[in-house]
Amino acid sequence: MPLRANVYVVPPTPWELPNTGGRQGGIWSPTSLTLIHGEKEALLVDTPITIPQTEKFIEWLEKTVPGKRLTTIYITHGHSDHWLGYSTWLQQCYTFSNSKSFSQLLQAKMEELYPNRFNPAILKWGCNAALGLPMFAGF
Repeated sequence: MPLRANVYVVPPTPWELPNTGGRQGGIWSPTSLTLIHGEKEALLVDTPITIPQTEKFIEWLEKTVPGKRLTTIYITHGHSDHWLGYSTWLQQCYTFSNSKSFSQLLQAKMEELYPNRFNPAILKWGCNAALGLPMFAGF
């Protein structure tokens, strides 16, 4: 069977400014995700941003390619809008044959964006920078 591709478009999504009681800060642009699949397996290029976006995408995926196993999520580059949804996949009990832990992914992508400035100690606390541990050294 030849390889096939499907494209899923995540609609524009408003986001709220932190600590403002829900005041809108802007709108994330639409995002396109590419699903490449063969007879039994599939590969996803990048992920949605939010948990609800990722959950809707997972529903679409299961309807679009039923019975196929998602084996790989390929993250194109370090900007967080390309990989934030990765943790939702892991929470949904997806496992990938060449998977990295979310901590490994975060460290790799942050080091890609900010060489010699990313503080890997943040990883022991997960993504929650609100704990007071600086995510980046030298800022």
